[in-house]
Amino acid sequence: MKYFFLLVILINMLVVGCTDIIQTEGQELSTSLVVEGTVSNADEPYLVKLSTTSNLSGIGQNELGAGAEVVIRSQNSGQVTLKEIEPGGLYSTEGSSFAGQIGESYQLYIKLANGEEFESPFEEIRPPVVILDALAEVREEPTNTVFGSNFFHDISIEVANNPDQLEFFSVDISGIAEVSIEYGSVLVFGGPNPCVPPGIELPQICYAIRDTISNEIILGNNAQIGNPSYFVDVFSVPADFNLRYLAQLRANTISEQAHQYLTTITEQLDREGTIFDSPLPALIGNVKNIRTNERAQGYFFAASVTNSQVCFDRSLINFEFTIPEICALTGPGDCVEHWSPAIFEAPEGFQLCL
Repeated sequence: MKYFFLLVILINMLVVGCTDIIQTEGQELSTSLVVEGTVSNADEPYLVKLSTTSNLSGIGQNELGAGAEVVIRSQNSGQVTLKEIEPGGLYSTEGSSFAGQIGESYQLYIKLANGEEFESPFEEIRPPVVILDALAEVREEPTNTVFGSNFFHDISIEVANNPDQLEFFSVDISGIAEVSIEYGSVLVFGGPNPCVPPGIELPQICYAIRDTISNEIILGNNAQIGNPSYFVDVFSVPADFNLRYLAQLRANTISEQAHQYLTTITEQLDREGTIFDSPLPALIGNVKNIRTNERAQGYFFAASVTNSQVCFDRSLINFEFTIPEICALTGPGDCVEHWSPAIFEAPEGFQLCL
């Protein structure tokens, strides 16, 4: 037995003696500039955001974008220098009279604090697509629960087809939801309902503002369409509250290159992430370093804007199950606080629903 232990000790000495400690240095990944911006024919400030891809430590992520010179140039009608409105790289034309014009071409120029210069090619603001109608159709999805079916309003737009030119566009959607808070269904044997504070009028109704109700990239184009018009599915709004809803749609007519850039993003997001996936398509932006000709990440868009809206009343849906009332009121401002951001007065534009 003692020879066995001696053998074990000898083997351990050999293993330890043959072990080298190898120290490796972590590879420091360089950061690169990320550009997000748009110029359009809309009467609004134009924003350009500069950020960076992060290194492994995350240190200095926004240092490149701070203190830069950011200029939007038109090919024929001057330029505007944007102001940095947030530390770290958010720039705006706010306070300027500069406005994009349909048919004019625009370029973004950037000079970073470190002296590096970037620019995009001139890109034209094309004529906007024509939205003929905005629709919201009810869709029912049966479930096997006590709640009955789920209901949705499927929103789509009808776009006029211009057979004389290819049209490419993206669609953004925001919304205003009429919502409420009601008192609880509490059995009360005489006396006031404990869920209703004195002086509170029920139900409390307010209007929830949803600046973005979908992060999905919605795209459309008229390639290979021979009909006078065509439909584009935009978004499905859950019928989770039985009051009115105003969906606000913004179609951004863009170039074919910009459309391809957004299409590539959607293809990357749709990947399942398995070993059988084909290689990711290259995401090619349009902003380059003037000195090295290397591309920054991101895209500077020139777009024309078409706005539309559709209102629907969710109380017209025959809900099989009603959400129980809640005993949650403590004061007259609860509706706005609960559904924040929200306001008590119906905002401008909601009159369509009234």
